[in-house]
Amino acid sequence: MTTSVDIVVPCVPKHIRHLRALITSIRANTRQPDHIIIALSQTNAAECYRVGVALRRLACPTPVVMTCVTTTAYAAENRNRGAAGSDADVLMFIDADDAMFPNAIATTMEVMRAHRADAVYHGFSRDPAYSESPTEARAPTVDPASFAKLEKADRSDIGLRRIPINHGHVTVRRTVYLNVGGQSEAKRWRRAEDSKFMRDLCRSGYRVAFTPRKLTLYNEHLSAEGPNIIVRRAVLTSLLFLIVVGLAWRRQCRRPAPPRR
Repeated sequence: MTTSVDIVVPCVPKHIRHLRALITSIRANTRQPDHIIIALSQTNAAECYRVGVALRRLACPTPVVMTCVTTTAYAAENRNRGAAGSDADVLMFIDADDAMFPNAIATTMEVMRAHRADAVYHGFSRDPAYSESPTEARAPTVDPASFAKLEKADRSDIGLRRIPINHGHVTVRRTVYLNVGGQSEAKRWRRAEDSKFMRDLCRSGYRVAFTPRKLTLYNEHLSAEGPNIIVRRAVLTSLLFLIVVGLAWRRQCRRPAPPRR
């Protein structure tokens, strides 16, 4: 019996424009999902219907399910609402402004089956033109026992920094997702709800595997945090420049005047 897979996509209004590229990348996959669930927030019935019609045409024959709310919601709330609208065996999460490479679904499910994993994380690329090499395709998976050791050793931090994970791109058995309680919607975990979810999986004793194969495209510059990071870096660079110029000016002012002849 084939394991059913639904792709759950949390989405906010400013990322609607990226859904076409994401759906196109899903359609290019060697294995298709059973449903694509778009969990859209801060919208209305008319826009929800319009977006749904456009995406269903693009995704056909894969069904697209729209679950929309008028209120403001963050990633955790949208992911949890999308998960609640699924009856699949496995949930595969990806953000609306990211994309999948053609082997993403099939490879993830192979790792889950081979390692009897409850959840699977994988590598990612920031390069839209990325193409997996034969060597990368043979990269060994971090099995659940090894992953648990890495997680335990790095538990002082909310994120697992020893391996390159995008915590938002996780594939997890639906019953496990529900048993853990989904992703925390508490205000304190906004921007880190997906990292906390990974910790919750490990602390609950579930089997988590990781493959270093780059299966998704992470468009960091399009994410909510990406532009803020760029702005902060620009501000810090400007401040550093001003500090250096200021110090040089003070040194110049402190130099004794040359003696008069």
